[in-house]
Amino acid sequence: MMPKVILHNSISIDGSLTSFEPDMELHYRIAGWYKPDVPLIGSNTITAGIELYEGDIPKEEISDFKKPKPTTQKS
Repeated sequence: MMPKVILHNSISIDGSLTSFEPDMELHYRIAGWYKPDVPLIGSNTITAGIELYEGDIPKEEISDFKKPKPTTQKS
């Protein structure tokens, strides 16, 4: 069975993804209505968001590339 994919983007009336200020609260409220199993966000999206709203992006460390060890959950 093929998975069902829903794409939810905030864009301007002319279809642009830049040069406007989206209402992020509304964006994620609407996205939540779909009750996604897995939300996917690209690294470029995160980087652009940090640059736009947070300022400096910290340098990546070697430890950032190490896969975390799985933990066992106790009942």
